[in-house]
Amino acid sequence: MARRWPRLLRQAWPAHDERTAELVRSKVRDLSDDASVIELLAQDVSEHAARRWRQLQAQGSRRG
Repeated sequence: MARRWPRLLRQAWPAHDERTAELVRSKVRDLSDDASVIELLAQDVSEHAARRWRQLQAQGSRRG
């Protein structure tokens, strides 16, 4: 996505608010029947996505 729309990299990754958390939960919900596991997975995926976004931003700024 970042390669197709480089101007998106200028935006910050969204905070892990309720809307974002529910989106992430919907992506991992089929991995467990345990709600606490889903929450942990959702938080971890969200943190990883934010970290990856920052990496892409750094790479984009180096490329100019």
